[in-house]
Amino acid sequence: AWGLSRSLLPLDQVSQELTRRGADNLEPLAPPQLLEARPAVRAINDLMRELSAALERLKVQEQSARRFAYGASHELRNPLAALKGYLEVLERRPAEQRALVGAMRESRRMEALLKGLLTLARLEGRGRVEGIPLDLAGFFHEHCAHLVEGHAIVQADPAMLQVALENLLKNAQKHGGGVEKIELEGGTLEETVSGSSSTSQSQGVWLWVYDHGPGFSPELQTRAFEPFVKRSDSDGVGLGLALLNAIAQAMGGGARAENRPEGGARVGLWLPSA
Repeated sequence: AWGLSRSLLPLDQVSQELTRRGADNLEPLAPPQLLEARPAVRAINDLMRELSAALERLKVQEQSARRFAYGASHELRNPLAALKGYLEVLERRPAEQRALVGAMRESRRMEALLKGLLTLARLEGRGRVEGIPLDLAGFFHEHCAHLVEGHAIVQADPAMLQVALENLLKNAQKHGGGVEKIELEGGTLEETVSGSSSTSQSQGVWLWVYDHGPGFSPELQTRAFEPFVKRSDSDGVGLGLALLNAIAQAMGGGARAENRPEGGARVGLWLPSA
């Protein structure tokens, strides 16, 4: 009995360690000295990693829900006020064409804003979407009617990729003075290792869209992929690049915005190689 109790002492230590921990401490347990107990501890560590990832997703989803509520209430205020003013003019003068045009413009703006917010809320906090191998240049040309310099096979979801590319092009057309060129470039994406401050690099492909615009201002460049961030003179809703980034992350990728030395800017979508 004494020998059995002594041999099971590592399991008692694991039990005591779990008892001392708080509910929010999901750090992995140290491997016990008893070899027979290590599979059980590995299973516990795997479970805690899954719980930690699930809690992180719930945290992001909660933040997304709060941002959606704040964004909807804050960003819809201006178009609603403008729409109300146009409708009041139409009530007094039904034939006023400018008021009708303005009312339709503001209604379309609210529709775009709500659609973007709903899409962003669905994307943020979800797990990674498993894609299929796609010819990126061929897919771009087929769905967006643009020629791409280079060739690459990436792992991506076709429906989500199409939405990302549409937002990427729309941003260049509307805010960058038009598309100058589109090219593919092999490269890496630095990722933070889960539970650590170190980073790892994954192999993949950058799809860069170059524009003719003035480039990003310093304060705008660092926040380019945040929702509702836009130039002061822009009439957009500020969700295009935020959607691009959310879709990229859902597919295991990322996004980047850079100013070019010769002028203009380029915005990139990174996807893992197939």
